[in-house]
Amino acid sequence: MIDSKKVVCPYCNAVNRVAVEQMNEECLCSECRQPLLHGEPLELTVANFDSHIGNSDLPVLVDFWAPW
Repeated sequence: MIDSKKVVCPYCNAVNRVAVEQMNEECLCSECRQPLLHGEPLELTVANFDSHIGNSDLPVLVDFWAPW
């Protein structure tokens, strides 16, 4: 059995299954064909927060801030 992880696309929010041995390669989203692991911070919104936090098997570091 292939060990895989769920990864949420930073562009279209689609949930993708990626084989662990392919995590070091260029993984593309199955929906929009954009890179899944682009290595840059992602600004989450009310619309996509639950998808990225609840549907990803990868660890997520969240930095909350407010303009005040």
